Amino acid sequence: MADAEDQGDGEVKELSSSFPSLFASTSSTEVPPKDQDLNDSSASEIFCRSVVNILDKDDVDSAIKIQRDMISRVERANAVIENFNRVGKRQYEDFLPKFREHTNLIIEMKKDLDNVFKRIRILKRKIASQHKEAYEAAEYKIYGEASFSEDIGE
Repeated sequence: MADAEDQGDGEVKELSSSFPSLFASTSSTEVPPKDQDLNDSSASEIFCRSVVNILDKDDVDSAIKIQRDMISRVERANAVIENFNRVGKRQYEDFLPKFREHTNLIIEMKKDLDNVFKRIRILKRKIASQHKEAYEAAEYKIYGEASFSEDIGE
């Protein structure tokens, strides 16, 4: 909580150094007397007059200049972002058909590989069932003690 208060104090100090007349004593501020007829002026008019009397023209001009500088920076940043989005969209549109084509190719290759491995398993089963001893001997000679008969469903 103290950190937030310290941060707030820092912001006030920064503002007071940028706009000293805002934070100066307001003894010269014209405040209408309490007995003045309020029908002559609305509360908002009274408030506006009080604020105008508090503000220094140099401070207002400085704030306006800062705001104009900031809007110009924001407009330039916006232009850069819009250009980036246009380039990105164009590249995405160029890339998307190739990406879809490659995705379809990979899907087809997976189907083909699944089919090839299925056929290999079928052939292994046929050979293992027709020539059981020769298949086991060849399997032992190739793989050693580890048997891969589980691959063919035995």
